[in-house]
Amino acid sequence: MKGAAARLLESFGVSSAIIDSGLTIGQGKQARSGHIPFTRHAKRILDEHA
Repeated sequence: MKGAAARLLESFGVSSAIIDSGLTIGQGKQARSGHIPFTRHAKRILDEHA
């Protein structure tokens, strides 16, 4: 692992083997599908940069 996140995790004692096994297993919540509402602030930022 070469990325900044990997280096940070390794600095906290997390081995690259643990990181790799978590990535290949695909642990975590399933992504939401459908419409995801934005907050007013997020809408304003998106509109400003569109």
